[in-house]
Amino acid sequence: MLGTMRARVDNWTGERQQLITQLSTVVDDAQSLLADLGHRAQRSVQTLASSARRARAGDKGRRKTARQPKGMAGGLERKSHTLPATARRKMANKGRSG
Repeated sequence: MLGTMRARVDNWTGERQQLITQLSTVVDDAQSLLADLGHRAQRSVQTLASSARRARAGDKGRRKTARQPKGMAGGLERKSHTLPATARRKMANKGRSG
């Protein structure tokens, strides 16, 4: 019985070592991919920033703020204005009396 337990423990230890080796390989690969992605992302951000600077340099005579024209403010989601109930009643009464 002691020999069987010893064989099982040795087997588990071997499997554990294999698992540790596989996991460290996965971690190393993931770290290198993340580092590569970080460098690519940094280059993309730098490219976007430089193109934005060039675009701003060409806009010298234009408006500096990014305001929308009055008619477009709020866009399609804008809530339409409703009159107060008292004003609606007055308008309705004027239409009936005239």
